[in-house]
Amino acid sequence: MALNANAPYTGAVQYFMEFTPPSSYAAPGVVVGGRYEVDARLRTAAGIGGQKVTRGGVVVARAEVELEEPLKAILSDMLRDTPSTKVTAKSFYFGNQDGEWTYTDCQPGGFTATCGVGLEEGQRNTDRQDRFRVRAEFWAKTPAQSATGASQEAVSGGITDNWSDFDVEVDSTDYACQRFELRLKTNPFVYSTLDSRSADSKRLPVEVLLGSQDVDLALYCAKQIPAASSSLLADAVDNDMDVVIAGTGVTFTLSGLNTPIEEGPFRNASGLVVWRYRFTDNEWAALTIS
Repeated sequence: MALNANAPYTGAVQYFMEFTPPSSYAAPGVVVGGRYEVDARLRTAAGIGGQKVTRGGVVVARAEVELEEPLKAILSDMLRDTPSTKVTAKSFYFGNQDGEWTYTDCQPGGFTATCGVGLEEGQRNTDRQDRFRVRAEFWAKTPAQSATGASQEAVSGGITDNWSDFDVEVDSTDYACQRFELRLKTNPFVYSTLDSRSADSKRLPVEVLLGSQDVDLALYCAKQIPAASSSLLADAVDNDMDVVIAGTGVTFTLSGLNTPIEEGPFRNASGLVVWRYRFTDNEWAALTIS
């Protein structure tokens, strides 16, 4: 394949967009980074006499994209209120003007949403500290490669909240949160059987299914949450804590959380004393996005 006149490539000729058949596409946000992987899952067995045999396994195709001003639907459509093995599938295509990968029937791997006003260990005053940013992952049931590419569309209707737009409360109390890190893991896996085949290839999965749903939240607070308020030292733990992270464009509501882990560091790079609280919970309805 001959390279076009834009090589060597810059961000101007690369793209990552959500695709709605037959011809509708839109940016999932302002793409600031990401990676993809198509793993042939090779299996090699060594034989005597220096011989070996190699077979291809079930193909795993994944993509991870880092976004600013993400579409809220990119996040909320990953959630399951009740145990289920799939959500509504999405399709994406990405590449440059010489070629692309199209990922159809994608299931989410989860996302990490972060925002912080204070410096963290190892950061400098010039480092980004206050922008809302999301890293989202997807697994494709049907990856396909083509030689025709496109260009990046501008995002429309994405979440534009800055740090000053967010209010973070734990059980309706403000503890001067400096940073939050919210993670959702859907734990996807490829599914195939010996007697069932994909319509496109015997080595593509029959389905991409979702496992148990994990929610993890870390808050960096300038005010300490009293042990009595979280039942940290009580005989009976608190398993009904609520955290609301409310912005002008999006609100993350976490309910039914357990007593958090309280841990260091004692202060961040600016010298401000902070307490880090980590909430972990596997409850299906622990997180809603509105």
